Amino acid sequence: MAIWALSDPHLSLSAPDKGMEVFGPQWKEHMPRIARSWQRVVLGSDIVLMPGDVSWSASLPQAAPDLKWLDSLPGTKVLVQGNHDHWWGPIGKTRAAMPRTIRLIQNDALRLGKFVFFGTRLWDSPDFSTAEAVDWNTPDKRPPEKYALKGPDHPETAARREIWNREMERLKLSIAAIPKEPGLRKIALLHYPPTTCDLRDTDATALLESVEGLTDVVFGHIHSLRRDLPQAFGTREGPHGPVNYRLCSADWLGMAPVRIV
Repeated sequence: MAIWALSDPHLSLSAPDKGMEVFGPQWKEHMPRIARSWQRVVLGSDIVLMPGDVSWSASLPQAAPDLKWLDSLPGTKVLVQGNHDHWWGPIGKTRAAMPRTIRLIQNDALRLGKFVFFGTRLWDSPDFSTAEAVDWNTPDKRPPEKYALKGPDHPETAARREIWNREMERLKLSIAAIPKEPGLRKIALLHYPPTTCDLRDTDATALLESVEGLTDVVFGHIHSLRRDLPQAFGTREGPHGPVNYRLCSADWLGMAPVRIV
């Protein structure tokens, strides 16, 4: 059994006006490209981690074709909610509607064999901005003003901190649900990145790295990340050993799942 990851496919079978090609040529025919890459490497016994922004759909019924398409691909898919997953409603109802091969994580953890998966959506941090690392197609590569960090007393900062803190509590709930059994390998799924591209210490990394047996953190959300960066995430040395922080956005990976284990 192998573990793969692919985030932010932004499927849109029921929302054709949400085609991703408007975001650049890297998104041209991205769904068939994902399917071809996926089918080349993923086996039915494998697990594919998908940390958010699976479908553009605004409701669960509208998302059904996208979820059916995903279900048709090999492997078990493990999802957390992204900021664009508006189809994801109350967890009981949403889980009940999932096709057989799709599993959801929300305020809990999922054990599959010797692996445990946990996580949450997270949010834009009030203390750092990964927007600085995005290619905005401008001469100096600077993000638009609306993405810039504001001062600690700014209303936008307070709003970000409120949501960030709520998501951190949800992450704590997910961690608390991890089975208390030695020898299990833990992998975290987050939609938003928990740290900067140069792996700065944050309250999110401190909480994640407090989990004994954690080896990998997979996330997405960022698109058009600058490829000229001296460092784009990587490995941090935590108190229980090294932890790999992996950006798994579909465009960053060339529309192909990346192997985690």
